[in-house]
Amino acid sequence: MALAIFLIVCGVAFEMLLGAMKRYHDDSQLLNSFQEARFGLDQMVRDVNDAGFPPRNQFEAGVTPAVNLYAATAFAWSGTSYPNTPCTIGTNCVHAE
Repeated sequence: MALAIFLIVCGVAFEMLLGAMKRYHDDSQLLNSFQEARFGLDQMVRDVNDAGFPPRNQFEAGVTPAVNLYAATAFAWSGTSYPNTPCTIGTNCVHAE
């Protein structure tokens, strides 16, 4: 009788151990995914900063940035369908065509 109780207790403990190991594996994979996403986002931020945006003097005290110069034209598009007049960022400007 004692052997049967011991085997049942060992079986339950083993199942709990397997469940904990599976949860640990899943959680470590999720953590790894979040870390890779954070590293990718950090790399994008570094690339944008290395490209010169936002300008270094934008955040200095007493300097008013010329925000309308940042989105004057789009260099990725060609043709005449893109507006040629500059738009101030954040003003939701509309161009008449």
